[in-house]
Amino acid sequence: RDEVRRIILCTGKVYYDLIASPLRAEAKDLAIIRMELLEPFRTDDVLAAIAKYPHIQQLTWVQEEPMNMGAYWHVKRRLEPKLPKHLTLNYVGRPERASPSEGYAIAHLAQEAKIVQTALASRPDETKPASSG
Repeated sequence: RDEVRRIILCTGKVYYDLIASPLRAEAKDLAIIRMELLEPFRTDDVLAAIAKYPHIQQLTWVQEEPMNMGAYWHVKRRLEPKLPKHLTLNYVGRPERASPSEGYAIAHLAQEAKIVQTALASRPDETKPASSG
């Protein structure tokens, strides 16, 4: 726990994509916390899980859905005001869209892979949606 500098918060299938990625083994400074329950939102439980990692420098929410469709804003509004001052909730996922998918199966799978890659990278683009392409 002392070597962890980054935490990923997520829910659902993306958790399994993250832990199954070959890049996960290289991310030794990373902890992944899967949230099972989004409502009622258990802020104290999430903060307690984060507090187990005393050297955290980066906190990122990862989702497959577009930014305006997934749980990111729900979590951010409830969690960020109670985070330690040096942390904000960053975002990795699809940009805001009118549709939840890419439109083409191959593009959809490529975007999912890019989300996982960006999330597991040593310095993901903070608060920037993963681009499609």
